[in-house]
Amino acid sequence: MPRSEYKTKIPVPPIAKHLLEWKRMMKWDEDSLATPSCEIRVEENGFFVEYITQDMEGNVIDVASIVDIRKDKSPKDLKTVESFKIVGDSDDAISERCFQIVTADNFIKETYYNFMAFSKKDCDKFVDDLLIICNHFINTNLSQMDIVRKMHKRILLSSKDDKHVSIKEILRAVVSTQS
Repeated sequence: MPRSEYKTKIPVPPIAKHLLEWKRMMKWDEDSLATPSCEIRVEENGFFVEYITQDMEGNVIDVASIVDIRKDKSPKDLKTVESFKIVGDSDDAISERCFQIVTADNFIKETYYNFMAFSKKDCDKFVDDLLIICNHFINTNLSQMDIVRKMHKRILLSSKDDKHVSIKEILRAVVSTQS
């Protein structure tokens, strides 16, 4: 019997429709008092979480590097909490609307991304569906073609121009994946 008959195809979890759409949230840091509004979504292949702040600065979080997503992570700074009370249009507690995305490229360096949704329901839906994608082992065991697709998408997301990608950007992406 050929060996290929024993292989099974592991289904990739579907990406929820609401994760593909831009959601308006607040992004905050423990270090700064500024709480800019941002829009966040998961790109169509499920490789990256991308968010754009008010000053149109785009950032990308690699889904494969997400270690944890913590709910109920509210800011410690009282000025930030007060600014959230003014902005929030929900009666839900601030801690119930906040979540934190933890990424780690290695075991030492962790990066924290803090967000606040405008309602507890939006926060719960976003975090629960994002956890399904992040916890699936297929993200860390991609085929060669999927790795090429992922690199291409990373270059497009980091490119300043949507139509043209420079050689410099391609080289920067290749070097960053090797380190």
